[in-house]
Amino acid sequence: MVHLQGKECAGLRELFAHTTDTCVLTVTQGHMGEAWVDDALCPRCGKIVLGDFCFFDGDASLPQARELVTHLPEGRPFLEWYLVGSSESWNQLIEAVWGEQAEAFTRYAIKKEGDCFDREKLQSFAKNLPNGYTIRKIDGDLYDQAMEKPWSWDACIQFQDKEDYLKRGLGFGVVCDDRLVAQASSYSIYDKGLEITISTHPEHRRRGLAKAVVSTLILAALEKGWYPSWDARTLISVRLSEQLGYHLDRPYRTYCIKNK
Repeated sequence: MVHLQGKECAGLRELFAHTTDTCVLTVTQGHMGEAWVDDALCPRCGKIVLGDFCFFDGDASLPQARELVTHLPEGRPFLEWYLVGSSESWNQLIEAVWGEQAEAFTRYAIKKEGDCFDREKLQSFAKNLPNGYTIRKIDGDLYDQAMEKPWSWDACIQFQDKEDYLKRGLGFGVVCDDRLVAQASSYSIYDKGLEITISTHPEHRRRGLAKAVVSTLILAALEKGWYPSWDARTLISVRLSEQLGYHLDRPYRTYCIKNK
């Protein structure tokens, strides 16, 4: 297998044309992540890796495709891998290789419709915080706090370091008693856009913090001319996205594999 990084991944755009996830764009545009292919000059099958996600496209019937599915990157800090095939053939291959270790579940692709947002509504959501909570842009201090605990890692973990996040990333945190308790941030970036990640500390859930902080992020992204892309793990996330102006595109199968 051939390993590609950065601008080397630009040649994979045609191979991964079936995949609409912006995390794939992030890699093929050279912003983050890495890829493996059967051939660098004329790839027939490939795997794109960004964080704990692996995306597969191309010809799943090739022997090299099985090798791509079998060998996941080693030494990564994630507890789980999420494998996404571009077709039923890839899904069948994932199941054949991993068997019962591959736990299938449904994620939900959200439509990317350009600027379809009601800014006044988003502004009202952003202001609707319980007493004792405030929203701050993620700075050096909040970056450090986000990287302290697994519940908030996704806010910044795809960036090389603090300096890289502050230069290229965008995010906001909900703060209570000077501690980060919820966040909405750029999980990844691509040309003129970002992929949203949201999380709330378990002790501060069901208080409307996620809606407030992600509304703030969406408004800030639109102000910069970036599209705030959303992909949902649960129907709860789908419903939240719809309250903010998004619309469901389609469900799709994902496989969870424990990272050993």
